[in-house]
Amino acid sequence: MIRIPKPDTIQAYLYCDKLRRATLHKYIGTFEVMLPMLPANEGDPAVGGEAWAFIFQCQLTGTKRNWGVEARTPSSFDGHGNEVV
Repeated sequence: MIRIPKPDTIQAYLYCDKLRRATLHKYIGTFEVMLPMLPANEGDPAVGGEAWAFIFQCQLTGTKRNWGVEARTPSSFDGHGNEVV
């Protein structure tokens, strides 16, 4: 079983393109994504891979948007790290 994370912030004022101002957005879900392997700066090692993305919805327009990601790494809750050898 995989633990699906939630963001630390579940409500935020984010910019809404339709209304051209910040509006209240609420967290509605998390989904798996694959981030491209890109270096943060030239010469740095590439960063990316499996991650979780957080979906927020505008409370005025209903528009959904991604806001924030978290690395997808197994935890002890997922059953990794507790194997008997």
